[in-house]
Amino acid sequence: MKTYPCPTPWRIAHPNQHNADNQRLHDYYTYNATLQPYLCRCGTWHLTHNLADELPTYLEPTPADVRRLQALDNTAFRDLVDADIKRTGPHQDRIALRAPELRTRWRWALKALLRTVQTQLDDDGNAEWRTKALTYQEAVRIRLDECRALRLHALDQAA
Repeated sequence: MKTYPCPTPWRIAHPNQHNADNQRLHDYYTYNATLQPYLCRCGTWHLTHNLADELPTYLEPTPADVRRLQALDNTAFRDLVDADIKRTGPHQDRIALRAPELRTRWRWALKALLRTVQTQLDDDGNAEWRTKALTYQEAVRIRLDECRALRLHALDQAA
């Protein structure tokens, strides 16, 4: 299995499934938290509330998916990046976004979405909308960090 930089570095990294499962049980009995262990793309185990949101480690981008995403116009590509941020896009598309051939375009789309949300935040909105916009802004920044980490990882692998 290839490993990549962790897309969720704020989560505790467990070296194996047994340790993650012990933490899951501890969290359940201590905090009544229902969590599921999963193998992250970084090669360690994490816990999550929603297993369906996490990118499966066994999927690699297919050349056909990468070509399909490369052929998207800018609006459709940005919509796909938005769906990835919200974790609503298909796993295959979310995996393909991380392909080396698409990382620069992914980064530009993320930066455009960040500028858009920052502009919207400059306008006054109600408190509930503002909270959602700030949450979205943080999610965009997390994806930008992931994109940077993948680009640096590729440079390290080439060296």
